[in-house]
Amino acid sequence: MLKYFLWPRLDFLVLNLMLKKKNNFSWIFSAKFILFFIFVFGLVLRFLWFPENVYFGYDQARDAIISQEIFTKGDLKIIGPSASGEGLNHGPLYWYLIGPVYLLFNGNPNGVLAFISIINALGILLVFFFGKSIFSEKAGLIAAFLYAFSFSQLQYSLYFANPAPAVLSIIVYFLGWALLILKDKKWAWILIGFGLGLSIQFEFFLIYLAASLIFFLPLIWRKIREIGFIFPFLGFLSLFFSLSTFFLAELKYGFRITKTLINSIMSMGKSSPFATSTFIGRLSEEMRFEVFGFNFKAGFFLASGLFLILFFCLIKDKEKRKALGLILIWILSNLFVDFFNPPQLYYVNIGVSVAIILFLAYLLENLWRFQKLIFALFIFVLLINNLWHAFRFNPKGPINTLYVQEGMLLVNEKKILDEIYNDAKGKEFSVNALTMPFKIKTTWAYLFNWYGKKKYGYVPYWGGEDVPGYPGIMPVSNSLKSARYSILEPARGIPESLKKEFLDSENGYGKPLIEKKVGNFVWQKR
Repeated sequence: MLKYFLWPRLDFLVLNLMLKKKNNFSWIFSAKFILFFIFVFGLVLRFLWFPENVYFGYDQARDAIISQEIFTKGDLKIIGPSASGEGLNHGPLYWYLIGPVYLLFNGNPNGVLAFISIINALGILLVFFFGKSIFSEKAGLIAAFLYAFSFSQLQYSLYFANPAPAVLSIIVYFLGWALLILKDKKWAWILIGFGLGLSIQFEFFLIYLAASLIFFLPLIWRKIREIGFIFPFLGFLSLFFSLSTFFLAELKYGFRITKTLINSIMSMGKSSPFATSTFIGRLSEEMRFEVFGFNFKAGFFLASGLFLILFFCLIKDKEKRKALGLILIWILSNLFVDFFNPPQLYYVNIGVSVAIILFLAYLLENLWRFQKLIFALFIFVLLINNLWHAFRFNPKGPINTLYVQEGMLLVNEKKILDEIYNDAKGKEFSVNALTMPFKIKTTWAYLFNWYGKKKYGYVPYWGGEDVPGYPGIMPVSNSLKSARYSILEPARGIPESLKKEFLDSENGYGKPLIEKKVGNFVWQKR
């Protein structure tokens, strides 16, 4: 019950710290203390339902196997997970990042997601520094507070996949531009290079961030002689170094990525066989999550209002015009994704919520100066909106626009293994699963080898088709002598025809003797 009473008290105290005047205990109201408290508050929110909401599907199992083999078998990688298009891959950095964490926690996915959640929480500190650099210390604290309870960021802290760390690298990229343009920090070129390169490593489509150069270069063109050659060159080297695996892969695989990108550019404007998203649709969704999501239609009006207010502030506030222009460029850079018919998946928005948070912090800081009561009211509305979404969705894991298969939770997968092993009573058995991707055993091969073997001492036979080319090893047998178990993964995303094909095949071994539902899963015994 503690978690249901903790967050309102935490929020109340943070708000009081911001609103009250300094007294004899001035250290309590120092920026460092408030920031520390906000960071703890953000961590608490990210771990409220942990580990019951840890998502573990095919992508996670694949990454778990490959990332550990890099270090245990020396199987080095220069390309990462497959991207949406054939011939496109993300960088392998994510595997090198999580591999040691998997080994540290003896293969337990819970430890790795905790690591990802902590990485996301570090964004609180980055956002504070960003807000302080372009606006003021107070704006930085407000931005850090908004980031701490942002539903978007709470979801990315649950996002057990390669794009998740890109939240921080995107912030670093735009922070570099902010320091270069607003503070004349020449070394910021290094941040720009690393921020862009690491973002592309984690999620290839973030190559669209490079398009923001079109807007940024005119802002620094007059200073180009003052900047000199050294620091831009160091920025280029940092970009080259962070993208070096892509260059090696291009040489090894005959410039496959380049050819695929050229084909994508040539096919621009053609209809996609998949549902696609639009910039205004993505921004509307982001505004619903960040500002007011109680009404589904509110997102479009909020997104329109965002631009109107932002343009108004650009005209009126000459002192902060460059800072506001940077935020506008940040938001508009996501528009370039539309040229590639992006899917209707939430991670296409990644990074945009931080720009919105920084602009909200700017508005709220100005509101604080003139109407403290209204400031408190707006903070309260934002808090309630984000936490309403969090308490509604986060106990069940990532939202289904991040992962199609809703309910692939590790806690239920372990429960299924426990029930099957206990029913088998130490005897050998075979298992098959209705999986996504279809007929791929990767998820269950990892679970049986990591959890099942460690706890029960043996791994069952795989009773399904052994499709080559996918990670995960299990002994194969179609023996009719031993007990046979069938696992049906959550149905969302699996066509009914494939489900029928699977059950017809399994019923060839006999009708179910036992059938149990565990969360969104079903397992049967034959």
